[in-house]
Amino acid sequence: FHSNFCYTFNVNNYKVAIPKQILILTIIVIVMVLSYTIWSDSNFLLYLIWNIFLAFLPFLLSASLLWYKNQPKTYPIVFIFGLAIWLILFPNAPYLVTDIIHLGANPSIPFWYDAILLFTSAWIGVYLGIYSLFHIEQIFLSWCSKKKTDLIILIIILFSSLGIYLGRFLRWNSWDVFIQPKYIFSDVLDIFSKPFNHPDAYITIIVFFVFITISYRVWKYARK
Repeated sequence: FHSNFCYTFNVNNYKVAIPKQILILTIIVIVMVLSYTIWSDSNFLLYLIWNIFLAFLPFLLSASLLWYKNQPKTYPIVFIFGLAIWLILFPNAPYLVTDIIHLGANPSIPFWYDAILLFTSAWIGVYLGIYSLFHIEQIFLSWCSKKKTDLIILIIILFSSLGIYLGRFLRWNSWDVFIQPKYIFSDVLDIFSKPFNHPDAYITIIVFFVFITISYRVWKYARK
């Protein structure tokens, strides 16, 4: 399993590891985005680099929380605060899949180039989300039974699916939870109090819930 990682560091005999496939794919996307920018004389896709940075945040935070769990002395308040921040940031990883809507946005760029770039970016998001979710699962398994942990993971995936909808279609950002919480809450309340007015919200949430759940379980099965 550790052969899948390009970089590890040890703290108190615990390994925090960064998957090599994520690093390789990230380098590919950065090179392709910069080439795209020069080729098309447009800064349009530079947002992908920013989105990938945001997708790395939940992965790095979950890895840090998993490392912290293995320290000789830990404080519950640190986990509560860290998990809350992680839950807000986590949708940024699978959100990269939604950038596929920009496929073919620039007619001066070959469609195949757009497809490879955006699908590679989406792949990064899926990888980061899966690994990050796995970190959190390991933390909860140390506190709860497997059955309760499985339920918690499903709730997290459902919450993140809602977050993806809020980000892609209502254009909310993670930091808006702190800057404009009242307006986000108002939008969420409207979605659930008037379900027939928001069929796109429910379709998006269900599709991403199924997609993330299946992706995660297939990954876990494959790594056994």
